[in-house]
Amino acid sequence: MKAAIYIRANNTQRVAEQLFPLYAKALKKNYEVTLKNIYTDDGSANKPDRSGLEALLFDAHQGQFDKLLVTSYDRLARRETDIIEINRVLELSNVDIEMVN
Repeated sequence: MKAAIYIRANNTQRVAEQLFPLYAKALKKNYEVTLKNIYTDDGSANKPDRSGLEALLFDAHQGQFDKLLVTSYDRLARRETDIIEINRVLELSNVDIEMVN
């Protein structure tokens, strides 16, 4: 199964804190994750330009992966309406979200 990882953090340390457990989970479950399918953004979830999330949603629509690994929903978005929209796009693309703590 092909998987993607999404990380939103405000510094390099926070990226590593999220990446290691997400990638370890992917390895444990035999998910295929390539560098192309690791998406990152920095700063606030309310930032208008979130190129990592935009690329993730585009690639999901293109069928690049089947599973999305994130540490929590608030990494994707803070507002409930945004989370609902992201879920809708991923569902239409047949991508399941898996939370990894």
